[in-house]
Amino acid sequence: MRWGERIRRSSRTDRVQARGGWDAAGASGQGFRTFWVNRIDSPAERLGVDPKGSGAELNDLVEFIDQRR
Repeated sequence: MRWGERIRRSSRTDRVQARGGWDAAGASGQGFRTFWVNRIDSPAERLGVDPKGSGAELNDLVEFIDQRR
């Protein structure tokens, strides 16, 4: 299996939780479901792609995951 095929398969089932908005946006751009834990209320990166969700604390991440089940 080629690397790109592995990434596409992985992006359908894996999630990325990121502390940095840049990381979350980059993973979203690769097809991953992402959540940005924005603890310090930083402005969103302007990269043309956004994380699928964001919140100020890990409890927000739990809610995000629960809503998707």
